[in-house]
Amino acid sequence: MEVSLDDNLVCISALIDNSGSMANLNTTELAQGLNRMIKEQCESKEVIFYGASFNDIFKIFADGVNGKEINITKNNIDPDGMTALIPSFARMIKYTGEKLSKMTNRKPGKVIFILLSDGEQTVEFLRNRIPEDEPFEHSDSKKNLKNLIEEHTQIWKWDFLYLGTNYDSLQAGAEIGISPKQCINYQYTPQGSQQVMKACSSAMSRITSNKFNGFNNTERSQAMNDNNI
Repeated sequence: MEVSLDDNLVCISALIDNSGSMANLNTTELAQGLNRMIKEQCESKEVIFYGASFNDIFKIFADGVNGKEINITKNNIDPDGMTALIPSFARMIKYTGEKLSKMTNRKPGKVIFILLSDGEQTVEFLRNRIPEDEPFEHSDSKKNLKNLIEEHTQIWKWDFLYLGTNYDSLQAGAEIGISPKQCINYQYTPQGSQQVMKACSSAMSRITSNKFNGFNNTERSQAMNDNNI
């Protein structure tokens, strides 16, 4: 029997870069910003949340948590290690998809996947790798990730949001199948991370109300601290 989609239920899946280079950002404030962003979505929708951190180790820290009960802490995203972006990204997509496929009563009407990262990949392999990572570890890894993202965008209708600092997330996102309008750069400061959380929260609200057409210029400017708004 086909499981119906519930437009009042939203799945948010977040993959947070906690490689060593994230140390310049205040991870306590970042965790608080993530919690606030997710709980804001609970004001209008029921939210189920999956969260993982990655450096050269991939780690799930929230496994289908009710958004109202989310409590991401500094310990969940403490910076350390190198950046295995591609295998981590692929693993989180597949992990979330598997969890959703096992829902038997109802499924989320919207699935929003958020990547927050401060740089491109610096190592190809996860130290806690699994055999399923293999297509995302070698020369074809970026192409395979792009195919995976495009499948989930076009067939499963997921929305991907790419939040990047210290590099051009618009270009990096386009290379793996994420529209530049759904990517946003933010300043490599605690203030930048706070502003991009606000932008992401607003974007998610527009997604769940079917009014999203990308991050707007005001959000982009604020995230880069181009003004004093």
